[in-house]
Amino acid sequence: MSDHPDVERSADPFRADLPAYATALAVGGAAAAPDPSIAAHLATCADCAAELQELLELVQPAYAGTLAPSARFPAVDLTFLEVPVQHVPQATLPWQFDAGRLAIQFSEALLSRIRQPLAGAARAARGQLIFRYTQEPSSLHDLDVSIEVYAEGATQQHGRVRVGVDVPSRSPLEQSGNLVTLYLGDANWEAETDETGCVDFVPVPLEELASLRVEITPLREIAN
Repeated sequence: MSDHPDVERSADPFRADLPAYATALAVGGAAAAPDPSIAAHLATCADCAAELQELLELVQPAYAGTLAPSARFPAVDLTFLEVPVQHVPQATLPWQFDAGRLAIQFSEALLSRIRQPLAGAARAARGQLIFRYTQEPSSLHDLDVSIEVYAEGATQQHGRVRVGVDVPSRSPLEQSGNLVTLYLGDANWEAETDETGCVDFVPVPLEELASLRVEITPLREIAN
């Protein structure tokens, strides 16, 4: 006899047929076992008989419907099916909407993003658009806003700020009455938009533009 019983068991020609034989017994088809000689072998081989018993203990409950249901199931990670969403921290947004009022705070970082390319000359020409801010589409319900800054004057120390306010629920030519206030240092300007939703402020010091704050209170459509 070999000193390694596992080697002898693995070489047993009937071992490969034991799973099918156990399954046939579990479903009540012992007579349909792949090889009738397996029964004769099991009567003389204690190792195969023991292994068959282990297999039966595994497969019989499955076919008899006696397997106990699992108390819990492993969690399935399906996040790979979702489109990644990039969340912008509220603190990084240049605007805030609260109590029906939109406040837009300018900064050096914002100016660098909204700066308009100069046409040919290194210095903006008088009346040329130098900055344009547009509210992110669909970021606010029933409100679209744009802020344009134009260079004005020979020294270009001052500019013109045009604010456009559009309330989609109102007619395009009935956008008057939206209140717009500009704050810049100790100075402030306040006016209402015309029927097209625009209002101009001039002169506005361009050197202080990075600290500009624009507050907009839209006039909503009044239901009858």
